[in-house]
Amino acid sequence: MTEPPLSSDAAHNRLRWDAQADEYQARHAAQLEASGGTAWGVWQIPESHLHVLGEVRGRDVLELGCGAAQWSIALARQGANMTGLDVSEKQLEHARELMARTGVSFPLVPSDGLAVDYWDLHRIVVPDEPLLYQLPYGEWIRLFREHDLVIESLLELRPPADASSSYRDSTDREWARRWPMEHIWRVRKGRG
Repeated sequence: MTEPPLSSDAAHNRLRWDAQADEYQARHAAQLEASGGTAWGVWQIPESHLHVLGEVRGRDVLELGCGAAQWSIALARQGANMTGLDVSEKQLEHARELMARTGVSFPLVPSDGLAVDYWDLHRIVVPDEPLLYQLPYGEWIRLFREHDLVIESLLELRPPADASSSYRDSTDREWARRWPMEHIWRVRKGRG
């Protein structure tokens, strides 16, 4: 069975992320490494402060948009059965290199096709950048329910006043302290 061709959006994002992968990792790898791979968002708020994941040992975990798989490696070391997925083959190359350096192994999957095409909901186009998708909370809830996912919690990330980030500047930090720039939806598969 052959995979369907990439949608034009997925092809665009693959091209942009492949072009930016080396620079992205050069710019952000040190910050991601400093957290041990287990900190959330651009401000790297530690998992140990947020307690989003709970016990991961023995759980099957899929990291969507894994990049160089820093999270996946950290969670695999904690006993999770990881799979990393990313549209960018270049990012997955970085993941393979980091996995070889750390001695951690798990499947890495390029997202060649989507089972459900819902990315047309709210496209944000910025020239020469990967496409962005933003859903209002109500649409996220409907999407989760449609796929039998139960929401356990929603965390709105607020960086500390002295947070620094290789992703954002101090103006962004002040904004993020007043209005959440990032969210974590904690969901689980329902019984249905």
